[in-house]
Amino acid sequence: MRKEYDFSNGKRGAVIPSPGKTRITIMLKDEVIEFFSNSGRGARCGIPDHDQQGTAGGSC
Repeated sequence: MRKEYDFSNGKRGAVIPSPGKTRITIMLKDEVIEFFSNSGRGARCGIPDHDQQGTAGGSC
């Protein structure tokens, strides 16, 4: 490791862009989070997969 790093040209945000996706923040009821968290895959994968039922592929 170096003693110092130069971040003068650094950029904030995602390193790899996600075309076709937009980052948002939403509020969900605790029951919804619990349901998907207990489903085995977790809420971060379960909610988008549930939203895309009937389409090819999944988000996680």
